[in-house]
Amino acid sequence: MSKTIKTFERVSTTNEFHSALGQYFNYRLALKIRDPSRQLFLAVPQRIHQGFFQIEFIQMALQEAKVAILVYDPEKEVITAWEQF
Repeated sequence: MSKTIKTFERVSTTNEFHSALGQYFNYRLALKIRDPSRQLFLAVPQRIHQGFFQIEFIQMALQEAKVAILVYDPEKEVITAWEQF
């Protein structure tokens, strides 16, 4: 199975977020059909999580969508937090 990690490094973090959320929905639905025991996480760089992901609208969108998040430090290549909305 391929692994995709969002970097949110494009010019528009908002557009990257919308794209990531859409992909998350599609992948979660596919897993629900093919392998319902698996849980999907949206991998987010720590810097983006500490900034952009703290915006009220983004928090509300993540809660509404019930997104599971894995926060990682790209320099140290470690997971720094897990969140479940």
